[in-house]
Amino acid sequence: MNIKKILIISLFLLILASVTIGTSHAASSEKISASSCKITETFNKKIASIYQVYTSNENGGKLYYKINIKKSFQNKYKILSVKCRYDDYGTTGPFYKIYDGKNKNSLIIKPYNDSNLELMTINYQTKDKIKKESSNFWENRFKVLRVSKFVGKKANLKLKEKGYYSEEKSKDTYITYQKINIKTINKNYKIKTIKAVYYDSNNRVSKTLTFKGKGKTTFTKVIKGNFSDKKSFLYEFKITYY
Repeated sequence: MNIKKILIISLFLLILASVTIGTSHAASSEKISASSCKITETFNKKIASIYQVYTSNENGGKLYYKINIKKSFQNKYKILSVKCRYDDYGTTGPFYKIYDGKNKNSLIIKPYNDSNLELMTINYQTKDKIKKESSNFWENRFKVLRVSKFVGKKANLKLKEKGYYSEEKSKDTYITYQKINIKTINKNYKIKTIKAVYYDSNNRVSKTLTFKGKGKTTFTKVIKGNFSDKKSFLYEFKITYY
């Protein structure tokens, strides 16, 4: 997924959340949207794993790439250099930049300006047969991990979501695992209900999942499965207290 698409999705979810963010419609309830999030997209190769990481908070967001040689290959392989092909879709067209790997097992690359990174080729220092590996960021399918923090006046929430992006299945993200952890700020707040909001891109409407808090100060919920209509991450929670 390219830089512009990540920014568009993140901005879209932020706009959805901002419509109802931060205000409590009754003394016993509050709406909370994400204060920070980290989205990691994983591209697995034989020798290395490539991570495209986007982090955001109230002050903005940033994107970077991390290359890790897998543990089973770290004794025989080191990163010699990385060649990246960018495209700004302007008058200059595609161009290349080469990064020094310094013969290490890992490397972090910050993208050049706002250009899209289309192709990455890792050159290895090794005596084995595989001398290099390439990854394009338009692959048909790759793993997605999103970790978000939600800060409210009466409770804090951590959300972990896993899934995959599919170019073949309508070019969208499918969520297969979600874990919600909520903890109230003090014992005087007991959780009655939790409503988790996500965007159904099939029908272009927001939908809600509802859970019972059972009067406790903590809440944990794991949701598994391939949710065909749940193509968006959860972006807002409404918590009602006793």
